[in-house]
Amino acid sequence: SLYTDGSYLMYYKQSYGAVQTVAATLGAGVTLQRLQSSGVPAYAAMDSRTSVQLNNYALYNPIGGYATYVLPAVFVLICHQLMLVGIGRMMSHEREDVAGGAVCGEPFVRLTVKTAVYFTIAALQCVFLFGVALPLFKIPFNGQILQLALLMFPFFLAVIFIGITIGSFIKVPETSIIYI
Repeated sequence: SLYTDGSYLMYYKQSYGAVQTVAATLGAGVTLQRLQSSGVPAYAAMDSRTSVQLNNYALYNPIGGYATYVLPAVFVLICHQLMLVGIGRMMSHEREDVAGGAVCGEPFVRLTVKTAVYFTIAALQCVFLFGVALPLFKIPFNGQILQLALLMFPFFLAVIFIGITIGSFIKVPETSIIYI
């Protein structure tokens, strides 16, 4: 018998799988011994026990681990949160500069320059996360760089403009972490 807590999925899966494997192996051994004691040769008993050969191939999670499908999504979440918090902090600093008269230039030009700078920082962060961290953790990457870039381009722009919008309401830089 096995008693596990289902709320811890990884421990439950490993415990249940181990007990199931042990029970199946023990049951197969008992069946083989019973067949051999009744006079069936060992090769025939083995063939009768395994009538179908199973070939199991993992299609989308080749390693079968928790990290291979969670970490890429967590990396995108990290990129998203760092961008929002950083842009919120910068916008509150800019509010102080505008109030002090230190900011000059047309609003559209300032917005374009800010967007370009934030986009460059986000792209470098994405290159680090997907180009350095994934291979460092030995996580397989089945996508293509061009597809990732096409996906991240509108994602970065959306996050940048959401960050600028939210950041325009933040008065104290440190509260951007709390709000976001």
